Amino acid sequence: MRDTDGDGKPDAVLDAAARAAQQRLAGAAIEVSCKAPPED
Repeated sequence: MRDTDGDGKPDAVLDAAARAAQQRLAGAAIEVSCKAPPED
């Protein structure tokens, strides 16, 4: 959720579909950034 006005509170509550999309996006970012080293 975004806080565009800087008050420390989310600007809107995500519905279930938006929340699922944000979770998929976060998971993809973690997968790209946190690859396990190859095993020898």
